[in-house]
Amino acid sequence: MRGFGFPFLTAIIAGSLLSGPAFCGTLRFVTTKESVDAEAMSERLSALPSRDRAFAAIREEGGRVADSIRTIVGTCDPEARDIWAARGVTARLSDEQVDRLNAEWPSLRFETLDSTAVPVSNDIADAPPQRMPPSWNHVMCGSWDLARLRNLTGKGVMVAVIGPDVPFDHPAIADRIVVRRTFGRSPARGTDDLMLLHSLGLLAGKASEKPIGTAPDVSIALATLPRGKVAADDLLSAIQWALEPVEGTRPAALLLAVDFQSAAPRAIRDALAACKMAGILPILPAGNNPSRITGMAALPDVLTIGALDQWKSRAAFSGCGPAIVDGCQLRKPDYMAPGLAVTGPATGNTYRQGSGTLQAAAHFAGVWAQIRQSKPDVELETILATLALTSRDLGPTGPDNDYGNGLADPLAMLQYLENPPAPPDASDTLPVPPL
Repeated sequence: MRGFGFPFLTAIIAGSLLSGPAFCGTLRFVTTKESVDAEAMSERLSALPSRDRAFAAIREEGGRVADSIRTIVGTCDPEARDIWAARGVTARLSDEQVDRLNAEWPSLRFETLDSTAVPVSNDIADAPPQRMPPSWNHVMCGSWDLARLRNLTGKGVMVAVIGPDVPFDHPAIADRIVVRRTFGRSPARGTDDLMLLHSLGLLAGKASEKPIGTAPDVSIALATLPRGKVAADDLLSAIQWALEPVEGTRPAALLLAVDFQSAAPRAIRDALAACKMAGILPILPAGNNPSRITGMAALPDVLTIGALDQWKSRAAFSGCGPAIVDGCQLRKPDYMAPGLAVTGPATGNTYRQGSGTLQAAAHFAGVWAQIRQSKPDVELETILATLALTSRDLGPTGPDNDYGNGLADPLAMLQYLENPPAPPDASDTLPVPPL
């Protein structure tokens, strides 16, 4: 490492201004402006398959930086937590310790993590049953076409889900959760849930061999967090775990069922950007506040999903943009998906209708798993660009802050990737010079 490397570690091990008992201060995220020796790292990673290089680079560089910083702040907080996905550590530090660290190591950067995430609200009143085909939501989001015409069910694909620690036992998803880990200390579980279980069913549920979810054969890696307010460092740890929940296996997407009610911390933003860089698509519900989109859902590196009713109109509760990030306006949501009065599993081994943008995001996550089953090696950005090109416009003409790019058409997207149109003939587009 240059500047921030092994000589740096030697100095710390030899002794620091900050040695002494740990101080229970404010939770901070500590990172650095210094970089790792990119040339040496690139040489080592060049032997890896191209699809693995981005993830390996994020993990190696972030791990080296986090390990070095933890050596520094460990004298202040022995329980400092490595967050290599965001190139740093979380630690509890007093203002005095921060000042002393800044004086000794000017390249360090500190962010106070005083905001908490909360579960995405799903208290939308159930709509009365409509005379619609049972699978209207599958038809509308495109999963039915992919299953019927391409035999795509999400088989062999993993989706990571981060949500509140609420009951989720149900036969519809009994075999789909392949690995689970809990972060933070959870209070006693409640008895009623239409938040996590319902959405997991819409992603991967199956009842008596009849698909309920958009990708009934997808594997789920589930990270659960405390109900209610979620500490930022617990959420950071959950996101990092979700990058590779099973050794050697990375998910195609990360579906988050929690969000901040204000701007997301910079460390969270960096971790989600690392997910996307590694080929893992972060998917967020637009939120059930019709006047705004905030938190992680506002970020440019995530795909934000709003809710549609059976007639392809935006549900009245679905969040609208523009989103504001660092004082700049961003068009949000990105896409729409079914989210009003959709049937999914509920507590007591029952099924019921539920509504919310989390349900819409679960539909989109399942469709993304189907796409990745068909195109596992295509670059993420290529798929996103083609998806935007082939989506079905809704609302006002062109992308807007009510419907985003509209309704994704995954079958048209796959057909476009496999049979792109020929470039225009120059003779048809250039003027013919006069004789």
